[in-house]
Amino acid sequence: MIEPVAVSKLQPKWANAPTRGDLYNDYASALNGQEDYRAKLREYRTNMKGGVVPKVRQGKSTAVSLLVREHVEWTKPALSEAILSTKNMFKISPIGSEDVLGATQNSLVINNQWSNKINKVKLVDDIVEVLTEEGTVVVKTGWESIEGVKEVEKEQPVFATPEQLLEMVQQGQIPPEQAQQSMETDQPVQIGTEIVYVEEPTLIKNQPTYEVCNNANITIDPTCDGVVEDAQFAIYEFNTNYAELLEYKYTKDKETGEESGYYHNIDVFKNGDDGDDIYDQFKSDESNNFKFDDPARKRLRAYEYWGYWDIQGDGVLVSIVATWINNTLVRLEENPFPHGRIPFSTAAYMPRKGSYHGEPDGELLKQSQARIGRMGRAIDDKTAEDAVGQKFIHESFLKPSAKNAMEKGNTTYYSGNMHPKDAIWKNDVQPLGSTQFDVIAREEKKAAELSGSIAFAGSQSNPKLGGGTQQKSSMDATAQRKLSVLRRLGAMFEDMARMTISMNQVYLSETEIVRATGDQFVTIARDDLEGRFDFNVEISTPEKDEEQANRIMTLMQTNAASQKPETVEMMYVKMLELWKMPEEAQAIRDQQPPPPDPRQERMIDLQIQEQELKNGLIAKQIEAEDSMIFERMSRVDENLEADIAKKQAEARKSEAAAKKMDIETDIATQVYIDTDSGRKREEEIEDRELDAIYKEREMEHSKMNDIEKAVRIVV
Repeated sequence: MIEPVAVSKLQPKWANAPTRGDLYNDYASALNGQEDYRAKLREYRTNMKGGVVPKVRQGKSTAVSLLVREHVEWTKPALSEAILSTKNMFKISPIGSEDVLGATQNSLVINNQWSNKINKVKLVDDIVEVLTEEGTVVVKTGWESIEGVKEVEKEQPVFATPEQLLEMVQQGQIPPEQAQQSMETDQPVQIGTEIVYVEEPTLIKNQPTYEVCNNANITIDPTCDGVVEDAQFAIYEFNTNYAELLEYKYTKDKETGEESGYYHNIDVFKNGDDGDDIYDQFKSDESNNFKFDDPARKRLRAYEYWGYWDIQGDGVLVSIVATWINNTLVRLEENPFPHGRIPFSTAAYMPRKGSYHGEPDGELLKQSQARIGRMGRAIDDKTAEDAVGQKFIHESFLKPSAKNAMEKGNTTYYSGNMHPKDAIWKNDVQPLGSTQFDVIAREEKKAAELSGSIAFAGSQSNPKLGGGTQQKSSMDATAQRKLSVLRRLGAMFEDMARMTISMNQVYLSETEIVRATGDQFVTIARDDLEGRFDFNVEISTPEKDEEQANRIMTLMQTNAASQKPETVEMMYVKMLELWKMPEEAQAIRDQQPPPPDPRQERMIDLQIQEQELKNGLIAKQIEAEDSMIFERMSRVDENLEADIAKKQAEARKSEAAAKKMDIETDIATQVYIDTDSGRKREEEIEDRELDAIYKEREMEHSKMNDIEKAVRIVV
């Protein structure tokens, strides 16, 4: 490819704005790897058609097996139905309490856009088709705003004419002074309003867009190691024409300074001189063979660059978008999307480490498909060798006249020397051996095991599945593999939803009216969409949903008697959602309990009153019995205390008597000891001596008192 020349910058305010050549260098550097991938895409598409048509001798079979397509076609509806059968696919949960309103509003808006604003069926079918046939799908998320004119109702005032003013004055509806003042000042008097229809500029379309990219035309930074979010650039090739470029031509209003459009330098394509005679090997022959000759529709090859560039030369990367056609740079600006990301989301059917490109089932099935094709051609060739319906007639069986008659279909006369069974022999197809059919059966079974996609997998009599146990294992493996692919698709849809929500918060009208449920509509303010959220994409396989529903049913049957009504209702709602019956589930949520029967309520009240009376009587009986028991217990306690006190007194008395007896015994013992040992006599002698000493001292004391008295008398 020839290196194009550089063109002038479109962003003079950028100190380090990239040129056409700068951006093309990224494309040229990644082109070798992209060409290798395009070769793989051609191989995948060839496998879908049965593989390379064999070169054989003339007259030999050229039949091929469509094993790859057979498995792919049975995989497509299993994946697409799992997505399309979910009414509200995006479930958004708040991170904090302040994000609850935003999560609810965003969930309503994006599910409404997904269900009503875009062709969901075609989008999902395209995604699944590209994913299953090529192993990789890339979706570009964008935004489309189209302004138009809409006729709306408006209420405008109606003013009185001079004749009507005069009539109003005569009828006393207004004073003459007011009418005179209105006529002099030219200020009309309003007498009412009327409805008129006027045309106003409005947004006739303002919504997200999703484009399934041609894998051959999308080149993503090969250094991202399979993580598209880490890619430094992505280049998308697409066909356009001068009319489409003109629709988005950059303009600026001189008075208001309002800017619109983004394409520059498009006048060079006005005459169609730079249009390409484009041949796209990944488009149909009908598309490539059809040419537009008029300049407005002549096809142009455009390259749209999304990536990051140091636009000011300060080392800070800024997200930008640029477009070039041939050697002309027609667009260069900062990324207009609020999320600032490269707007591509990817999913892989069978992931490959270090690459965002995946592989389809054809990579696993191509060898089995080739073997089945060879066996099929062998069967065709073997059958063709037998001359089916050819007759051999003995030359002596018919005379020449009889031969002519037989050829004309008339009655045939033959010679009598040979029986017709012996004279005429017909060559029929000989029975084939079992080798070819055994190989075909073995390869089909191997293909089913490799891919996990089994044609007619729901049939109980499918011979490819073997016995009952083997069939159940195969069905489980198929469901698990399908669920694995759906999880990767769910991650892609989640990425698309995150970009969509960020654009909704900026590009939506200030208020949006969306349907919540049934005939209920909700007005949503754009400012309420801000917040922090968690995303969950509701995608599951029918087998998984049926398994969960059966588990809930078993749980309800096991604990039916002990379950609360609220729990039963919750389980019913969950089962209906798993069975893809959202209207019925919502009806159960919204249903109100039937009004109670007054007679039933009266009966219940009487039963309650009767029970209250019985309870009161039982309470009184219990109270009386408790009183009697308390009185008896009090008596018992008193008697017990008296008995204890009496016994304690007797014990103390016995103890005192015992102590007295011990003392008396001790005294008697001591007296005996003293008497026997002479100690008592000694004590008696000592006592008499002491008594004599005390008496002598008393006498002396008495004498001293007498002397003191005599002295006092004398004095």
